Amino acid sequence: MRVKEDAFTPTRNLLFLVLAGAVASSRGMNNLVIGLLAERTTIFPDQSDRFLRAAETALTESIGIKMEIHSHLRDFTKQDVLNLAKKRGISDYYSCHSGAAKPCGKCIACLEYK
Repeated sequence: MRVKEDAFTPTRNLLFLVLAGAVASSRGMNNLVIGLLAERTTIFPDQSDRFLRAAETALTESIGIKMEIHSHLRDFTKQDVLNLAKKRGISDYYSCHSGAAKPCGKCIACLEYK
C-alpha cells in the first residue's frame, strides 16, 4: 500500500469517527457507519480493517460504552458504488479532492473514475 501524499489528510477518518461517536453517545446511540470501500483498494492507513478495529476500541474506551463501527460498503470498489448509484437513479455525485465547483480531473479521486 502506497500513500498518495497529495491526497492524504492525516487523521481524517479518525476525526469523523470521534465526532460521530461523541454525537451518537450524547443521543444514547452506539453504532457508527463509515463509507470505507474495499480494503484491497485502500491507499491510506486510516482505511484499513486494522484501523477500524483500533478506532472502535479507542471510542469504546474513551466514551465508556461499547461503540460499534459498521462499514457496509467494505466489499465495494468505487465502480461498484457508482453502479449501485446508477441502479438507484443517482447521477449527481462529486468526489474531487480539489474542492472546486468543477472536478479537476487530475487528483486521485478523479482518476478513479477513469
